[in-house]
Amino acid sequence: MRIFALATALLAFTVASPAQADDHDSDFAENTFNIGLSPFGGSLNFGHNFSERTSLQVGLGGLPETALLTTEIDGVEYDITGRSSWAGVFLNHRALESADWLRFNIGFASGGIWNTLEDADGNTYRVEYRENPVVYTGLGVGFRPKKGLVYGFDIGALFGAGADVYADAGNTTDAAEAVADSSLFGPVLPNFQFGIGWGF
Repeated sequence: MRIFALATALLAFTVASPAQADDHDSDFAENTFNIGLSPFGGSLNFGHNFSERTSLQVGLGGLPETALLTTEIDGVEYDITGRSSWAGVFLNHRALESADWLRFNIGFASGGIWNTLEDADGNTYRVEYRENPVVYTGLGVGFRPKKGLVYGFDIGALFGAGADVYADAGNTTDAAEAVADSSLFGPVLPNFQFGIGWGF
């Protein structure tokens, strides 16, 4: 996968880059700890700033079993509940010197997303994302490598193979194909995250 190869090359270049040795002003924070909130749950994240422009972040997150939404698929209305658990490594780079508030973000995440769909008659389907790892890419604003309070917003997408759909025992319908073909459960999952933390 080209995105996977590109992310690996960027990570290797960043770690080996002589920019790590650059002098920094007194307000520069080598590390950042933050908490985030996204559709995939809350997260705890630790970041190391190699330079004013490039950072590496690792995170752990998840969502307990939660009622998410009600939607219609192929004429059938479903209540959707879901949970998730994940860990990820992400490279952030501020490529534009004149806009250091803007970050390009690429990385990998491993874990799982487990959704359950139930219709009015009690028929259920399990929709599971278990491919590992998957690629994430997106854009972010904020989280400058500065000491003290920092905050930011990210928007992007996870790229994988899509979900596996299973009908639970006792299911009297055959809508698994319609559920699998729904735009809600495709190979690309949009994501956004708000975060707040502390640079030190």
